[in-house]
Amino acid sequence: MSPLLKYSVTRSPRRRTLAIEVRPDLSIAVLAPADSGDEEIAAKVAGRRRWIVRQQEHFRRYHPLPKAAR
Repeated sequence: MSPLLKYSVTRSPRRRTLAIEVRPDLSIAVLAPADSGDEEIAAKVAGRRRWIVRQQEHFRRYHPLPKAAR
């Protein structure tokens, strides 16, 4: 069984579609319309699992990330 994907959700009344972002730090952010339900969001994330894992593997090649310049 594959591990559970942890993600943060940001809802916006201006947003019309759901977007999934995989960030260089390997975190997953979901940007969703304000009226999106938790089950709907979870289903979309589950449906994109292979893509998410592939993106995380891509970013993992560059780890550890360099420290940000001041």
